[in-house]
Order: sequence, then C-alpha cells, then structure tokens
Amino acid sequence: MLWPHIIHSTALIAAALASAFVGGIAWRRRHVHGGDWLFLLVMAVFIWSLGSALQELSVRFSVQLFWARVQIIGKSSSPLFFIFYALSFARRRMPRPWMMWALGIVPLMTVLAAFTNEAHHQLWRSVIWSPATGHLAFESGPLDWLGIAYAYALIAAAGVILLLAALTLRHVYQRQAFVLLAAMVPPMVLNILALLRSGELALDLTPLGFSLSAMLLVYSMRRNRMADLVPVVRELMLDIMEDGMVVTDDAGRVVDLNRAGAHILGTDSPDRWLGCKLEELPGPATTWKELSHGCIEQAEIAIEGPAGWRVFDIKATPLSQRPEEAKRLLLTLRDVTARQQALQALETANARLRAEVAAHERLIADLDAFGHTVAHDLKSPLSQMAAAADLLADESVALDEPTAREMTAMIRSSAFKAAHIVDELLVLASTRRQDIPLEPLAMDQVVASVLRRIAPEIEASAATIHMPQTWPEALGNPIWIEEVWWNYLSNGIKYGGTPPILQLGSMVEEQAVRFWVKDNGDGIAPEAQRAIFDPHVRANGSGNGHGLGLSIARSIVEKLGGRVAVESSCRPGAGATFSFTLLPISAAPSGAHDLPQPRAREGALVSP
Repeated sequence: MLWPHIIHSTALIAAALASAFVGGIAWRRRHVHGGDWLFLLVMAVFIWSLGSALQELSVRFSVQLFWARVQIIGKSSSPLFFIFYALSFARRRMPRPWMMWALGIVPLMTVLAAFTNEAHHQLWRSVIWSPATGHLAFESGPLDWLGIAYAYALIAAAGVILLLAALTLRHVYQRQAFVLLAAMVPPMVLNILALLRSGELALDLTPLGFSLSAMLLVYSMRRNRMADLVPVVRELMLDIMEDGMVVTDDAGRVVDLNRAGAHILGTDSPDRWLGCKLEELPGPATTWKELSHGCIEQAEIAIEGPAGWRVFDIKATPLSQRPEEAKRLLLTLRDVTARQQALQALETANARLRAEVAAHERLIADLDAFGHTVAHDLKSPLSQMAAAADLLADESVALDEPTAREMTAMIRSSAFKAAHIVDELLVLASTRRQDIPLEPLAMDQVVASVLRRIAPEIEASAATIHMPQTWPEALGNPIWIEEVWWNYLSNGIKYGGTPPILQLGSMVEEQAVRFWVKDNGDGIAPEAQRAIFDPHVRANGSGNGHGLGLSIARSIVEKLGGRVAVESSCRPGAGATFSFTLLPISAAPSGAHDLPQPRAREGALVSP
C-alpha cells in the first residue's frame, strides 16, 4: 500500500470517528426540534466515511466492491437528510410525507443500482481493479451522474435555505446558520476535486472534508449551543408562552418571534414578519418606531384581530449595552384587554357613583335650603288658617255673617296656598327621579291652556301678552311643558313692568327648538342669573313665592333633553327673557314611565 493511500485511509478513519462522535451528541438531542434529521445526516456521513475507509484498507476485489456499495448508502442519503435538517433549522414548513418519499426516490434508485450493477451497468459502466495499487477505479454511468446532479441540487437548495436563515435570524441563530454554511464548504470542494480527478492518485477526499465539517459542528455545539439552545429554550419556553415575544436586530428588523407573537400580529406563521421593520407590524407605527429607537420602554397599543380589537402591553428590553446595537431588543406583548375592560368598567361605575353622590349632595343641599324656605312660606298660611279657625271656634266672640264668610275664605285661600307649595315640592322630587315620556306637542293648545289657568292674574295685573300665530313642532310632554309655560308666564306677570307686557316666541335652531317669554320688568342682575334656576332662589330675589317654579321648569326641560336659559341686560324696562329648548320632531323618542300629573290649583283649569 502506497503512503498516500495510508494517509488517505487514516483521514477516512478520522472522519468516521468524528462523525460517530457528533452522531452521539446528535442522538442525545434527537428529541429536540430538527435533532432527528441531524442524527440521520451524521449517520449517513459516518456510513460514507466508514465505507470509504474500509474499502481503502481492503486488499481483495470483492471486499472493496462491497464497501464501495455500502458507502453509496451514506453518500446518496446525506444530501437528502441535509436539506431536511436545513428546513428544520430555518423553521421552514416541512414537506408532506409523500413529498419526502418522492425526494428519496433518486437516492433509493442509486443504492439499488449499486447492489445490482452487474445486471444493468447503469451506475458504473465498468469497475477496474489495479493490481499495482490494489484499488478500484469506477467509470460512471448515467445513474451515477444523475445521483451526483441530484445531490448537488439538494445541497444547493439547503445552502439557499441556510443563507436566508443567516440573513434573517437573530445573532445566536445567525452564527449557527453561518457555521452550517461553512461546514458545507470542505466536502463540497473536495468532492468537486474528486470528480475532476485532481491530483496524481485521483483519491476521493470528500469524507475528509466531512471530518472538518464535523469539527465545525462540535465547535458550534459548544460555542453557539447548536442543537441545544434553539429547540430546548425556544421550543419549550418561547413557543409555549402565552405572551408574545419579538426580537429585533441592530437595524430594527424582526429576526425572531414565537407563535404567540405571530398570533397577536395576525398570522399563524412566525416567518410572515421575519425581516420586517418594527414599524411595519400591525398597530400604530409611531409607537413601534418609538420603541425601536429607545424613546420609550413600555407602551400600550390596540391591534385588530379576528376576534376584534385587543389591547396589548409592550415592554422593550435591550439585548446589548453597546450603542451601535441599541436597536437589538426583546419585546414582550401581553394581552391586557380584560384588564382594560375591567378598568373602564370600574371608571364607568366610579363616574356613575360620583354622579349619584353629587346628585344626592345637591338634593340634600336643595332640601336643606328648601326646608328653610318652605317652613317660612308655610308658616304664614298655616298661621292665618289657625287664627281664623280659632276665631270661628271662639264662642265668646260674636261674628256677623260677612265676617264669618271672610274668615272662611281666608282659611280656604291659605289651604290652597299650602297645597300649592306641597304640589310643587312633589313635582320637583318626581322630575328628579323619573323619566318623562316624549310625544309631538301641539304648542298652541298647551299655551292656550296655560292662559286659561292664569286668566285671573292677567286680569288683575292688566297684563298684555303677544304671541305668534303658529308654533314649530317639537317633542315633549304636554302636561309638563304646561308647567314650564305656567312658571315662565307667572314670573313674567309677577316681576314684569306696570302693567306687564309679555312677548312669547319661538325659533328653530340646528338641533333644537327654542321657546321664550320676554317681559318688560327691571331685569335680573348678572350674579343673580347664575343661580336663578336653583330650587330656593326667587326670580328677583324678593317678593312673594317660595323659589321652586324655575327649578321645576329646569328639571322638566332637562329630562326632556333640552336646556333652560335667562338673558337680561339689567336695564329698567328692558326686562328679562326666559327660554327653554326641546328636541325637534325628527329626534327619536325615548321610552319612559308616566309621572303623576299635577293637581288643579285654586281657580285654574287644567287641560286633560
């Protein structure tokens, strides 16, 4: 045996041992992602190297031919296992089972042809044994060239897959991809040289190239934790996490994300967003850009998905302290939609509670002020009733018939006045706690009914009332709008000029219909206008009354969806204008419960 062949045999044995060592490591990690294909790949290289070494060491023709056939098993299957491992490593979708079997047809045909070559000579045209060197020389047939071309096609495809992975994956995975690409170079170069019959002895040094590749794989397993970091940490931790995980590189591009992150971003495939800029992800681009540039470390964004809008809390953690690697980030996305909904519900409940508390506080304040006012106003009619009743009951006092009728009329008038105060208190309370049903109003009939009710006051004050011929249509409740008009007109007669002159009018606005009463009195001071509709404030701050009428008018109008207002220049004779708005007839009515209708006042006619 020549020294070159001895060196060649030694190198082949070293390659076989290196493949066996790497195969042992791959066997221990076969349960992780892609570990089974790595084990099969290394075993195929082991068979190829071992077969080449034993063929080189054999001296008999038949034994050499047998080991030449054995090494064909590893030689033809290794490119197939390599592309499957490249797909697994790059996290590409694996072919369907029938496609995988179809890809294995050519390697299987090559193996079968090697063991049956004497019958067809399609793999090797001839096999020549040289007694001088003690080695075989093969003349390739069509199947051999087909197998070589097919193997190079698979290896080229695997190289493209690994190159794309090296350009898109984050730094640890990127280094692993580059190691795998580097491991492809030695056997490829040596195999091409063997095909070209380079060198004096034309020895096939491809297995020796695989020994160098095995050394690179061992280095990567120890240095870059290949076949350990990717499947164990990533598969068992990242992909089972409910929170989304997104990793960016120095350029702010997405280089990795787990399945939860892909689902949050609207896809089932993590590969969909690999290589994209962070601001290209679904959601507000400005927020993503601020996270990418380190302007903010945490933010909440809303992303629309198949189930609707969801809110996510995003936290960015730097993966490097170097300024040039500031965009290398780990972003966690946590679904906080339920928390946000709970907070919104809590805020709504708190706002409603605050409104109720404020309403109760206002009611307590109103009732307190009202109590003082009503106590004072009820005291006078009740005192008059008691005095008149005592006088009528006193047998020692002889009353003539006119005086007795006068005392009786005083009792009756005082009783009606006290009942009127109680009625207005009931109206004020009912408008605070109940809704008022809406219906189209015949405002001319409502105003006519009010004028009949206040006819005695009009006659007594010699008041003049001007009104339009027609009224615009509006939504309201006729009985309760009558209360509003009654309060406005009563105040106009009471606090107007001498004699009172009242101007009624209306105007259609953009989203409401406004009605008003203008008098010719002395007007109302600006500071008094701000509190004029409070329950215990009188229209001019003095005079008769108990300060409930305008408060009742405001409660009714606001329940109907409108607003009350007062305008006055506070100049003698300029008077004041009291107005209220109602919804137009085009507005949709809202359902409500009926309120108790007001009782008839003394000398008043109430329209049904």
